Amino acid sequence: MKTALALLIFAIALLADDVRLLEAPAVSAEADEQAKKALYYGIGMLKANDLKEAEKFINQALEIEPDYIDAIDYLGIVYRRKGEYKKAEKAYIRSIELNATNFVPFVNVALVYRAQNKMDKAIEMYRKVIEFEPENAEPYFGLGGIYFERKDYNRSITFFDTAAEKYKATNSNLIYDAYYMLGLNYYHLKNYGEALKNFEYVLSEYPENSEAKEIAEEIKELLEN
Repeated sequence: MKTALALLIFAIALLADDVRLLEAPAVSAEADEQAKKALYYGIGMLKANDLKEAEKFINQALEIEPDYIDAIDYLGIVYRRKGEYKKAEKAYIRSIELNATNFVPFVNVALVYRAQNKMDKAIEMYRKVIEFEPENAEPYFGLGGIYFERKDYNRSITFFDTAAEKYKATNSNLIYDAYYMLGLNYYHLKNYGEALKNFEYVLSEYPENSEAKEIAEEIKELLEN
């Protein structure tokens, strides 16, 4: 299977991506306007992956309002992207102390733990989100990713199926991330029919996705032989 290694590398990169978390709704809606403005600039720099400027503006927001939860969460993303995991963990734990029902720091700190191969701690964080926000797709997506990395493909499928259901319920395009991962799981299980079906779902929405196209073509060849 010529693309197996490439698939694994791409999947791990996808799972580490925090784009969905950058779009999470604000928690500190009543924050100081100047703090909001500084955070706005910081988020822009973070999306551009200019981590130095992002850190500067986000810290400006926190100088104005030290308990600004959204700023703390974004600062954690900066630290995680810089590989400063202890600082990232500290930021997220602080955020959780301020609001224990905001899913963002839990999911983010789970990514910090995954980056350090502390999978049991990551699982604990995802399961805590399920306890207080069971309709949120993110913890299921994260758990699916962990079991995919562990090559427990059947268990991974269970969680990605649930994530897909949750995304569908909210009409979220993130459902196609779940379909992609379901396709990878079925591919590794050599269930090529189900794998192709999921990649075709992805291509129906994102026809220019080169990775999905390559895998779908390979699967078609396998099914013909």
